[in-house]
Parts: sequence; C-alpha cells; structure tokens
Amino acid sequence: HFWSQNQQYQTVHPLAIVLQTGEYIGVRRNDKNTILIEILDKTTNGNLQTWETDDQGTHLKLRANTLNYDPQVLPWYKTAIEVHKPGWSANFKGRDQVLVAFYPLYDKQGNFLGVISTEMILPEISHFLKNLTIRQKGGQTFILDRDGEIVATSTAEVSENESLTTAKVRLPRATANYLKQRFNNSLQAITKSHQFNFAFNETQQMFQVTPYKDSRGLNWLIVVVVPAVTFMERIHVNRDFTILLSLVTLLVAIILGMFTSQWIIQP
Repeated sequence: HFWSQNQQYQTVHPLAIVLQTGEYIGVRRNDKNTILIEILDKTTNGNLQTWETDDQGTHLKLRANTLNYDPQVLPWYKTAIEVHKPGWSANFKGRDQVLVAFYPLYDKQGNFLGVISTEMILPEISHFLKNLTIRQKGGQTFILDRDGEIVATSTAEVSENESLTTAKVRLPRATANYLKQRFNNSLQAITKSHQFNFAFNETQQMFQVTPYKDSRGLNWLIVVVVPAVTFMERIHVNRDFTILLSLVTLLVAIILGMFTSQWIIQP
C-alpha cells in the first residue's frame, strides 16, 4: 500500500509505520527517483534492510543493511506517544528540511499499536510560492514559524549543501527581526493579521503578516512583502484615472449645460 501511495504522491515521502514492538516498514525515493522499501522485523535480526524495487514493488536488490537500527527514537514517534493524537513534527535546521505528519494507532480497547507517518519536503512549498503572481510584481512571500525560523520562501536560492537557516534570505530575515522587535521578541503574540512598513536596503517595504493554525499543531506566520514603490504605482495609476474621469465628466456637464441654456433662451 505504501509503495502505491508513493507512486501517486511524489511530493510526500517517505511513508512509514513504526510498531510498538519496534518493527518498521518504510517506503522512500532515492536521488535517482527509484522507490526503496525499508524493513525491520523478526526476519532482519534487528537490522534495517533497504531494498531497491521494480515498477511493481518487487524486491530486486539489497542496497543497505543498517545494524541495530531503532526507529522508536525518531522524533515524530516520540512526539506521537507524548501527545496521543495526530500532529506535525518539523525540522528546519538541517539540510533535509521536512515536515512530518504523524498519526498514532490504537486498537478498540485503546491500546497503543504504533505510529504511521509521512513526510513533505519543505522546498516543495518554496517551489509553490515561487509560482505566485506577486513575485512578478517585485513582491515576496514567505512562511515563518513562531520562533522566526524560515519555513519556505518564494525567492531563496538554496544550494545543495545548505538550508534556509544558512542561505542568504536577507529580506525574510529582516522582516522576522522587525516583527520580533515589534512584538517584544514574541511572535506568539501575533493572533491576527497586521500590516506594517519598514525600510530595507534604503527602500520602503510594505507587508502583511497573517497567522495560520490548524487543529493538529501547525502554527505559522504567512508574510507578503511588496516594495512601497510598486504599491504606490498602482495608487498613482488609479489616481490619474480618477482625475481623467472627473475631467471628462466635468467637460460633458459643461457641454450639456450650454445646450440646455441655449434651448431655454430660444423664443
């Protein structure tokens, strides 16, 4: 089942389940986009075996055999046991930035069975943000967590050996610092949308920050930044159009007034 799901949804991987007994089954893709199956059970003697598969999910070749692997130390597994409900576990620090969705499993009597999980690679969110039309107008969109860490951004070019925590994402960092100063170093205080402006590289920036929360623990800030000059250009265009429309209306009124006056004074 995991193998077929990984075939359909290539932006989420790996898919995995860790049982209370310590057994583990996972499906993921390698750098060559080949689907790998990972197994740890009684037949593997406590080792994690990684198998290459064909397009039908059949085991072809043993690629790795990790000795004494313990999947129960995985952060999302431990978090699921602590909270007893579905949720999210995120990693923004390392090279492989991921967002993990986990779901603890229980039987009808409420006994804990294990945890199922899937991962989404956060650069996929950045790829989505890059396709937003606001970027074409000189704007930027990015997502922050409540600690001010950058989750995703529409503009950062992150190399293979770095993450958003080390990449040169100057405007998002400047915006995050501004928000921290504005809210006394506590981004948790942002509970509704706010609009601000501040100077960055001697250019006035206008931005809106909007909190986003879901029932499973996701708690982010969505920020949209537009250079003030871009925003004002639209205002100037609307102003010029309004003035032109007013002048045309005035001219039409004068002409109609002249015709009306001539019609009245004619014998």
